[in-house]
Amino acid sequence: MDYLIQKGYSVPSDISLIGVDNIALTSHHSFQLTTVGMIKEANLGQLAIENLIEQIENPEIDSIQETYPNQLFIRSTTKKI
Repeated sequence: MDYLIQKGYSVPSDISLIGVDNIALTSHHSFQLTTVGMIKEANLGQLAIENLIEQIENPEIDSIQETYPNQLFIRSTTKKI
């Protein structure tokens, strides 16, 4: 965001900015970053490794797809269009 402002862009008038993971800094009082909140309960790295091992051990599996709920927190760094 600092880089965009330094280059003369206005957030969100010229460009919208979105983050991922909804960390505490995203709702800082001086700016409110729109962000996608990821689920905290799942260890996504561990799940990825388990799925990779499953595919290595069972080559007949083309792919493994899993979905996890996310939440979009719309704040002041995005503009309605």
